[in-house]
Amino acid sequence: MAAAVGEVRERHGRVDALVHAAGLEISRLLPDKEPREFDLVFDVKSDGWFNLLHALGDLPVGATVAFSSIAGRFGNAGQTDYSAANDLLCKSASALRRTRPQTRAIAIDWTAWAGIGMASRGSIPKMMELAGIDMLPPESGVPTVRRELVAGGFRGEVLVGDRLGVLTDEWDPTGGLDTDAADALATGPMIGHVTAMGVHRGIVAETTLDPTAQPFLPHHSFHVFGVYPWVGLLRAGAVEHPLRVLDRCRVRWGEVVAVAGGMVTVRFRPLTWDGRSLRLGAPTLEQAVGARDGLALAGELHPGDRVALHWDWVCDRLTPRQLGALRHYTARQLAIVNGLAHPAPAAVLG
Repeated sequence: MAAAVGEVRERHGRVDALVHAAGLEISRLLPDKEPREFDLVFDVKSDGWFNLLHALGDLPVGATVAFSSIAGRFGNAGQTDYSAANDLLCKSASALRRTRPQTRAIAIDWTAWAGIGMASRGSIPKMMELAGIDMLPPESGVPTVRRELVAGGFRGEVLVGDRLGVLTDEWDPTGGLDTDAADALATGPMIGHVTAMGVHRGIVAETTLDPTAQPFLPHHSFHVFGVYPWVGLLRAGAVEHPLRVLDRCRVRWGEVVAVAGGMVTVRFRPLTWDGRSLRLGAPTLEQAVGARDGLALAGELHPGDRVALHWDWVCDRLTPRQLGALRHYTARQLAIVNGLAHPAPAAVLG
């Protein structure tokens, strides 16, 4: 290896693309696998890769392509050694972003090849079919590598395959999570009972949301003021449109003054902007939709009703408790936003 790399160094002074495609598969459940078999399967991939990197030394490398496997990403029965070796290639390729930032390192997780290679032997193609795993046509290999090297700008792990069948199934109903212990640690109103954790689903929790018990539910001020970019636009100098969006998108409250057909006149306090802070202004009147084409979100309305408004619609009739909660959480969110020199949206927008 050192001699081959030395010749490249002497003749060219660089490596444009390095491809590592070694592999050996001996499928056997771990209790039945001899240590020497494990070492053989693991070392063919790992030792070959690290020997290459060691021999390269400080030689400039444009790109590396390591042939990994979906077994490294998802695991596979009887392939602990093979899965571990492939995952090691992926992690090493990812680490090259730090140790060799000038090198574009890619690890391709191929699924099984049809007609060639280790998975084409004996009954393996039939087993793949029964497992719901589609095999790759060999002619897709070279174009895939070329596309990733030439057309893409991605570094890291790339999965190439079609249906993955049983490989994406969860091995345990709860993902191995102790749900009782998780419940004891869970905090916050959005987490009731933790039921499972999965590789693909993440943590799954069930909770009952009750606006009468959780007064923050009737509004979404956090998203309007803290997530969306409109506060940042206000601070950047644009006022009219961002202020209108903030005022209309927030769930605001008002008092019904008159009802005429499907339109409702409501007295409410609009948002104002003084160049530094958002505040509620003096009461004013606005026209809102109470009913249209037979749809009335808040039912029949009468003067004096306290209602919630969202964009151009009256969306609900408020109880005194809900009205108090909506006022409280709106004031709280405005205080938070006004107290930050540069809210997150402003920072994003520069």
